[in-house]
Amino acid sequence: MKRLVVLISALALVSCATELAYQGPAQPTSQTAVIVGASSIAGLPIAPILRKVDDLVVSWRHTRVAVLPGQHALLVDCVMGSSTIRYHVSVMAEPGHRYVLSPVSGAGNHTCIAVNVEDQK
Repeated sequence: MKRLVVLISALALVSCATELAYQGPAQPTSQTAVIVGASSIAGLPIAPILRKVDDLVVSWRHTRVAVLPGQHALLVDCVMGSSTIRYHVSVMAEPGHRYVLSPVSGAGNHTCIAVNVEDQK
C-alpha cells in the first residue's frame, strides 16, 4: 500500500511539469505564457485534457505547456465520465500570462458542452 501511495505521488508530480511548445532553451516566464489543462490520471468528474498545442502533441505526463506569445491552436479532450468530446480552441497568448482550460457541463451535468480559456494573469 505504501508503494502505491508513493507511485501516485510521483505520477502527480510528473504531471505538474511544464512542456515547452517552442524550440530552444526554456525562456523566462515573463517572456512566455503557460496553458494549463487537467491531468488525465487525476480522476476528476470533468476534465479538460490538453492534447495538442499547434503542432506539439502534449505528453500524457504534462498538464501545462509553455508557449511563446501569439495565436495558438489547441486540441482539448473534455472528459466527463465515459464520454469524451474533442474541441478545437484558440488562444492569443500574452507574455507573463497563465491560461487555464475550464470545462463547461451541460444541463444535468451529463456532458461537456464547451471548453473555455480563462486568463489568470
